[in-house]
Amino acid sequence: MMRVQVELAAVSKRCHGKAAVWVGGSLLVQAALGLSPAWAQSAAATDPSGPQAEAFVAGGDEIVVTARKREESAISVPVVVTAMGSQEIQRRAINNIDLIARAVPGLITGEGGGTIQGGTIAIRGLSSPDTNGLGEQAVSFNIDGVQISRAGPRRLSSMDLAQVEILKGPQALFFGKNSPAGVISIRTADPTQDLSAKLQAGYEFVGHEIRAEGYVAGPISDNLGFRVAGYVSHVRGWAKNLVPATSPFASSNYWGPRSKEQAGRVTLKYDDQSGLTNRFKFNLSRLKGDSPTFNQQRVNCPLGRPQPISFPSLDNCKADNITYTGEIGPSFQARYAPFGVGKTSSYQRQILTSNELNYDIDEDIRFTSVTGYYNTKQDYFFNSTLGYAPAVIQPTRFFLKIRELGQEFRLASSFDGPLNFVFGAYGQRMRGFVDATAYFNANTPTVATIYRYRQRGSALSGFGQIMWDIVPTLEFSAGGRYSYEKKSIPLAATGTNASPGPNVVVPSVSSVKYNDFSPEMTLTYRPSQRLTVFGSYKRGFLSGGFNTGSQNVTSGFVYRPETIKGFEGGVKASLLDGRLRTNFSAYDYKVSNLQVTVTVDVRAELRNAASVRMKGAEWDFSYRTPIDGLSINGAVAYNHARYGSYLASCYAGQPQPGCALRPSPFIPGTNSLSQVLDGAQVDRAPSWSGNLGMLYETPVSAGYKIGLGGNMTFTSGYFTSVTNKPAGRQRAYQLFDATVRLATTDDKYEIALLGRNLTKKYYFVRNNDVPFTGAGTGGVAGTTTLADTGAPISRGREIMLRLTAGF
Repeated sequence: MMRVQVELAAVSKRCHGKAAVWVGGSLLVQAALGLSPAWAQSAAATDPSGPQAEAFVAGGDEIVVTARKREESAISVPVVVTAMGSQEIQRRAINNIDLIARAVPGLITGEGGGTIQGGTIAIRGLSSPDTNGLGEQAVSFNIDGVQISRAGPRRLSSMDLAQVEILKGPQALFFGKNSPAGVISIRTADPTQDLSAKLQAGYEFVGHEIRAEGYVAGPISDNLGFRVAGYVSHVRGWAKNLVPATSPFASSNYWGPRSKEQAGRVTLKYDDQSGLTNRFKFNLSRLKGDSPTFNQQRVNCPLGRPQPISFPSLDNCKADNITYTGEIGPSFQARYAPFGVGKTSSYQRQILTSNELNYDIDEDIRFTSVTGYYNTKQDYFFNSTLGYAPAVIQPTRFFLKIRELGQEFRLASSFDGPLNFVFGAYGQRMRGFVDATAYFNANTPTVATIYRYRQRGSALSGFGQIMWDIVPTLEFSAGGRYSYEKKSIPLAATGTNASPGPNVVVPSVSSVKYNDFSPEMTLTYRPSQRLTVFGSYKRGFLSGGFNTGSQNVTSGFVYRPETIKGFEGGVKASLLDGRLRTNFSAYDYKVSNLQVTVTVDVRAELRNAASVRMKGAEWDFSYRTPIDGLSINGAVAYNHARYGSYLASCYAGQPQPGCALRPSPFIPGTNSLSQVLDGAQVDRAPSWSGNLGMLYETPVSAGYKIGLGGNMTFTSGYFTSVTNKPAGRQRAYQLFDATVRLATTDDKYEIALLGRNLTKKYYFVRNNDVPFTGAGTGGVAGTTTLADTGAPISRGREIMLRLTAGF
């Protein structure tokens, strides 16, 4: 039989002193609607009352849990992990990271408007500014084993997925730097044993979105299989731009944000059937359309109408599907040719190549090699002022290129005895280039900022973990990762009003080196295959670097690494003969040298500005009810994330005594306008969040079934910027989804009607002070004027009809 389908999991089980039992077959995980806790059991189980875990496949999803870089049952792995399998992803038509985040308490993602990388991503309130094009993020992606610490993958659609795992908390031991908040781990689908294919097409009525994806997979020979997948979409848009047609800055698109996207993937998998497998994947994605600021709106106007008062604007100053942002216009082309005829736009291209080789040296030791190459190019043109009066038009262009080449080697054991290990090494080379140009005033085009930076980087790390069964039911594991990295700036160029062209400058520091050791220790108690109790100490860090989002290269050009350390523990249980699966976890972490965007003089820079204490608890469940075909799931998270000490920037127009002159923590011997946020809530850290869902499937005739599903997601209020501006606080909200589907019992053919955000709730995850608004910051109350608040708004209601055919 040809072995070209998803690699069989080899899961080491230890039960009451017995030797490890190797169980062939894919791990089976219940995902009862939305992201349920990942529960993996042996497919060979026959006695639900016995010591082995029973098979539970109500969702039909097959997931291999790899939270510790080895294939393990998720009920036994001592890591807080939430997972979703391919069938659940298909059922809910999830094709991007934002839709996954709606079902994972504590995970917040969203558009950043004019931010340069790819938007905002936060777990438990820990995120990174997206204003530094060459900076790295606190939440990493791991796609087919390749680590990506950029936000770029958030803006592109995901297709033909096998599984998604959300790992919360520091993950430095197995995933390295830039994962202090957690990791979004994505595994794409592999070749199938027999020839198979699927085509899926849908139409979304509100945004007038046409979407189609499909794949063809099968064997090439006895040892080699292939899979080719593709995705295309065209979106007219769901927001209306009401800039008057008489304005020279009227948008050419009444509806937006428009986009066209194409993506493709080729997978080859070789299996010699004697211990050697090699999986190669090549991904290419392109996204073109309106600028990321098309749906950026004023969400609050303290004067009751947009500022400046002297300029006409019809903005209603609330989050909805109506925007009034003008185009760039032709006036700036003479000063900066790339602005062209003055149309806003966005372009993003990403290439990801991965090659994973596994070789079983013997039945107890496996060698793994993962090679990854990531290449992204992004080019954005937008108006950042949310208006259309000529004097306040502010055209901006962001151009970003990043190339990363990474290599990881691992050696893992699976001995029958009490000791096992994982050892590995990782190396990475990085090249990046960022170019930003901003002007203002279409009447008299004037330079606002120009900077260009080229960055090079290299990183090396070694990691290892020892797992010791003190007794058959008690495991102690200890390990750590040592990391060394170097970054340099071979090119730095800036421009000002006086010198409108970029001039090469010499930074105060042009090369930095960092060292870090992140240990991890875990004690795990497994009295049976139905219960796991664990406690961990973890440490992680986010890399430091250069302020390549600023013109200031003479002082404060370097920011230090951000570190996190603390404790986490939990209980995982399978109850009621396997019908009820539940997780509970609690954590307490301290973050030092938090990286935030602050205002220094008039510049926005990335600095180490605060310490944070995060503590909370999370609980989730998945229940297969006695009613045949009915399952429910839910989750709730409490997060108390507060600044320990934080002297923050003021928001525009903030009066005394909140905003006042205080000794600057960034420029010694000087005073600067700032506010004290000691003990305040961290941005994008809601105290409460959760979800509740149900799925009911029942046969309706021979060969057919009907499925009904529903989900509710809720979150309490949270701030959306590091200044904790009251007008930029997102209030509590709830989102409701529903699905009706008629399908054949083998799911090869389906017609489905999917509804998302049925109550049409508009929300945002990031805000900013609208340029040219607000005045008198730091003055006495009554003499100051607060700035208008702008934010990129989420997509509203979606109603999609989808057809699926496969063989």
